[in-house]
Amino acid sequence: MGAREWVTSISILVTLIIGLLSIGLTLKNNNKNRFVNAVTTERVKWMNKLKELLSDYLTDISKVYTINPQKSSEYINKLAHSQNKIKLELNYKDEKDKEILKYIHETNMEISSYFSSELNMDTYDNNINNIVKEAIENISNLSRSYLKDEWERIKLEAEKGKLKK
Repeated sequence: MGAREWVTSISILVTLIIGLLSIGLTLKNNNKNRFVNAVTTERVKWMNKLKELLSDYLTDISKVYTINPQKSSEYINKLAHSQNKIKLELNYKDEKDKEILKYIHETNMEISSYFSSELNMDTYDNNINNIVKEAIENISNLSRSYLKDEWERIKLEAEKGKLKK
């Protein structure tokens, strides 16, 4: 074999190796992108579910005045059920999550006390009114901040293609 054939053979071999490396890297990147896209999609679904649960809860606590005292146990059970659903969607280790759950728990306890109280209901109505207003404000603000942070994290992960743990 002459020098010309060796150069041609080596050129073909180098081209083949570069092509195979390129295919391998492309496949690896495609798999990584599919994984990141799947995780990002699921996180967006999770955020929407959490928004819905929080919205339902806030709507429910705002109806405290419309509840017949004889049916208060059903109402309190509904609030506890909502609390548990929200709890399952949040991270029990994260401080913002804990704070949201703390407000929900405290609000449920106050509402439960409201229905079991034998105080003058006119005086206590004003108290529960303030408690519910404050709870709605606090839970709404915390939730908005929490969801905004999560959204920013999702956008960053989508842009960079790397998931944060």
